[in-house]
Amino acid sequence: MPQTKNRAVMIWLSTFAFIVAFLVVFGGFVRLTRSGLSIVEWNPVSGTFPPIGEEAWLDEFSKYQLTPEFQKVNKEMTLESYQRIFYVEWTHRLLARLAGFFYAIPVFFFLLKGYIPRKEFGMYFLMGILFIGQAG
Repeated sequence: MPQTKNRAVMIWLSTFAFIVAFLVVFGGFVRLTRSGLSIVEWNPVSGTFPPIGEEAWLDEFSKYQLTPEFQKVNKEMTLESYQRIFYVEWTHRLLARLAGFFYAIPVFFFLLKGYIPRKEFGMYFLMGILFIGQAG
């Protein structure tokens, strides 16, 4: 257990725990709506933005149409329906990216300021690794 008693660190940890819990619940919603397979390529940087324009949407939809999810479950899906499930998954990924920043920036700031003792950093590092691991 962390030994730090710093109020800012404790608020950050509590807030981060809430964010992770929210992401897990939202991830369940993504799975229940079968939206999670709508984005067929993982582009950490360019994937931050959804497709812009009709041509970009048609390109994304054509990639999705090649997947077993489309061919076996969603054969009748229209571009409009695809956009709905795409935005559900895109929102989930965007929130996860933001949560990653909400973890990384404060943990290193608190470490540099000495609010987190260096000898305890391994525990905080493990917390970050577990956060990344739950995404898979």
